[in-house]
Amino acid sequence: MGSLNESEIKAIVVESLASDFILQEEQRGTHPLLQDKVRIDYLAYPLPHLIMQGFDEGWFGIEVKDIGDDVKRLNKVLWQSITYAQSTFRLEDKTIRPMFVLVCVGQNKDIMQGKLPTVWPILFSLAQYARVGYLDLYPSWSIKFGGGRYYSKKWGKSLVTNIGMIDYIGSI
Repeated sequence: MGSLNESEIKAIVVESLASDFILQEEQRGTHPLLQDKVRIDYLAYPLPHLIMQGFDEGWFGIEVKDIGDDVKRLNKVLWQSITYAQSTFRLEDKTIRPMFVLVCVGQNKDIMQGKLPTVWPILFSLAQYARVGYLDLYPSWSIKFGGGRYYSKKWGKSLVTNIGMIDYIGSI
């Protein structure tokens, strides 16, 4: 499969997740430090059947980028996602802070499937301390943090408790 652009990746995200999540596209929020305005690609909320199967109830973010295999661009989208994980968003009459934020990048199907270039797992391992993980879409969707799975459509929730859900501040 050739390179995918951001619009194509977003279409795959919607197609893959629509039967399991409420998806709110292009949501605006505020970062708490300087009150800067932010905009995330999607906020997602699990449908009742996933909650009954152990998916934590709450909103989470998804940021989609076409970055190829460029580590500098990955660094930027990870930092962007970290700031989104710290931000608040207004949905209807509620202000929410995402449980976590997922990055979905694509140069090709292999990268979207978690077959990542060598340095990427190290960067995602660090990002998990800020509640940032990644979204695999093939063969069915799964949510991962560092090297561990939080939830997958096929296997359900991981036995690892609190993966991607803890705020780490200072020493770990």
